Amino acid sequence: MLFDQGNPYRNGLPEILRLDRRDFSFGISPDNLEAVNRPARWSVFTFMAADDPALSALMFDDLLEMKAVGSSADVHVNAIFIGPLLTDSLFVRLNADASFLEDIVLRFLRIESHPRILSETIRNNSVIFPAEKRMLILSGHGSGWKGLLPDFKTWKMYLKKGIELPFGDIEPNLARLHQCYSGTMEAIRSRFHPAEDYTGASFDIVAFDACSMANVEALDLFAGNAPYIVASEAPEPGTGYPYDRILSKLADHPGMGPGELANQVVASVAGFYQSAGDPRVSKMLTQSVFNGTHLPGLCERIGALSRALYASMDEKVFHAVHECMNSTFSFRGGFLDLIGFTLNLEDAWISPEITMKARSLADFYDHSGVVVYKEVAGGKELPNGLSIYAPDPGEYNPDYDHLLPLLHPEFIHWKQFLDTYNGWLARG
Repeated sequence: MLFDQGNPYRNGLPEILRLDRRDFSFGISPDNLEAVNRPARWSVFTFMAADDPALSALMFDDLLEMKAVGSSADVHVNAIFIGPLLTDSLFVRLNADASFLEDIVLRFLRIESHPRILSETIRNNSVIFPAEKRMLILSGHGSGWKGLLPDFKTWKMYLKKGIELPFGDIEPNLARLHQCYSGTMEAIRSRFHPAEDYTGASFDIVAFDACSMANVEALDLFAGNAPYIVASEAPEPGTGYPYDRILSKLADHPGMGPGELANQVVASVAGFYQSAGDPRVSKMLTQSVFNGTHLPGLCERIGALSRALYASMDEKVFHAVHECMNSTFSFRGGFLDLIGFTLNLEDAWISPEITMKARSLADFYDHSGVVVYKEVAGGKELPNGLSIYAPDPGEYNPDYDHLLPLLHPEFIHWKQFLDTYNGWLARG
């Protein structure tokens, strides 16, 4: 059985997948059924795209960290875990004093990390386990505006390499899985009154336990989904969030507000990696809480600086901007630290207008409230918590052009600046 020995991915993925009858069976526990449609003070729902074999063991450990704290009358601790095998994709409500099998609410032969699946599971979670305040954590791979939570479809290799079923053919086992699903959904529906509205609720916090999501273009896409967004500008270690620390603080203080919990997420992540004793990780830590309502003001200042840059571009200005670019910290994928670049432009004294626009952007970032709390190194040559897309010409992704109509209109001017700058760069 997949989950009778703890973490089933600890020793890597098997060549031949061995499943037994229990891997095709589940049923909601009495405690979790009692919690259905019972409002709590908080719901923490983590969507875990763990079908990459390089991450599955680490992310299942994260799931066990959540379970170590577990749910209570005040907090629903729920997760969708999309595993790399078959029948290891689960919807769970985690409880510290129960077996993992008792935590399983729904089990699937396979499920994809797909926007439609994400939206459906988010809505279903908010309906089945309601709460006054809600945090969504998206866990897996991230790459800024280019996307997050990719689907590796690892399970497909077992359809080719083989599945061992000691207790019969696949069809009867699939029928059992379907029966369990139907029975569980019937039990869940029995906890609702016919007249109840199943619309769910909005989120108070969206947190990205994923790399490179503190990217201004990505934040602009998500800013309307929650008042508070937690994200990392840099790549994250594979161990991800310290979920036990975060949830323990919430369990001890379930009355905390969304802003306080968002800050606690960042503080817990920073404290965990700083205590690990690796100065390289501490130095490159980039965790921040953003308030999306202030993001339009930041975008307007990005546009104003961009216009000043491309309008004044000549050979002298190009060389000065080029030096600023080269002095600014950048990340793989073409992501440039926005504030480091701005500070370098301000100090370069290229022109009074560029200096003024750069100062305005940096001041807004620090004092407007767009950044609620941050744990970053900071400075002209180190990460400051927020990136913007500025790749080398040969690395430019044409998908960025298709993204622009979805972003704040001022990003058109950033693209014009990139085009102008890269034109001068091509001259050598």
